[in-house]
Amino acid sequence: MSCPGSEHCVLKARALAVGYRRAGTAAGAVLASVDVTVAGGTMICVVGPNGVGKSTLLRTLAGLQSPLAGRITLLDRPLEQWQARERARQIASVLTGFVETGYMTVRAMVALGRFPYAAGWGRLQSSDCVAIEEALRSVGIVHLGDRLVSCLSDGERQKALIARALAQKPVMLVLDEPTAYLDVTGRAEIMRTLRGLSRESGNAVVVSSHDIDLAMRTADLFWLIGCDGRLRAGAPEDLVLSGELASVFDAQGVSFDVQSGSFTFNTGGVGRAAVFGRDPARGWTARALQRLGFAVVDDDRAVDVRVELDNAQCAAGTLTAGLKQRPFGSVAELCTALRRARK
Repeated sequence: MSCPGSEHCVLKARALAVGYRRAGTAAGAVLASVDVTVAGGTMICVVGPNGVGKSTLLRTLAGLQSPLAGRITLLDRPLEQWQARERARQIASVLTGFVETGYMTVRAMVALGRFPYAAGWGRLQSSDCVAIEEALRSVGIVHLGDRLVSCLSDGERQKALIARALAQKPVMLVLDEPTAYLDVTGRAEIMRTLRGLSRESGNAVVVSSHDIDLAMRTADLFWLIGCDGRLRAGAPEDLVLSGELASVFDAQGVSFDVQSGSFTFNTGGVGRAAVFGRDPARGWTARALQRLGFAVVDDDRAVDVRVELDNAQCAAGTLTAGLKQRPFGSVAELCTALRRARK
């Protein structure tokens, strides 16, 4: 797999196997036969169920642990030939786990990203100060520079960690679950920031995420890892259309809906329902019916429930169940009527 067009190849892995070596036991590979390429200016999301090796793969690509087999090249040079300090100038990582900062300001923590460039007693030069301010500006936290890291919100703290990585001036950012523990707005903001960095600075960004919907909206490529130990690479949309995304994530009681691009519960099949109206009211009403266990279909032949909506902005209309018709003024009223009809 080569970089398309004129994109600059930052990192390549060929026949890669990742896992752990334990004393007295054979090496255990969680992923094998991995062939991937990372191009500058692209954002790659690593997705898959828990325990399939996403974090192990990221640590291996970042040079933080050795591969069990295969070859990794960074800027066309074998990764193992890079000294730790010079490798840190090319690859920066933000991994999971709490980072102890003590009584440290945001600007001081971001300054730690300049350590690979420090000389002598580690004093900051003018070029280091410029890099620190650029990193703070890149993630929009210049105004937080003098605040203690311990006083930041989770989202602000994550931005500060990303700024520390950016201060290294890397060609590649590796992030393991950077949106964990953040609220919806915080997750969206971090992923938007990472996407912007890949576009504006030309950095390659490789990030693992469990938020499939958000990842599909921001990533150029997915590295999809299944429980079979195989990595599938491709555009998110291609992996959806091929059915591979569904095959990796579908489980008993939960399935991936190709039409909506989201996960739905398989609640046992209460019946078939047809919903007529315009979006967005139709889409949200259909979701409510699916939550109640109905299979929503496109026509009203052989259905148990028929719902007709009056307008696109309000879920109000008429419910037909059997021979009875009844009006409803909201999704809540519709759900209540359906629950009563089932008793």
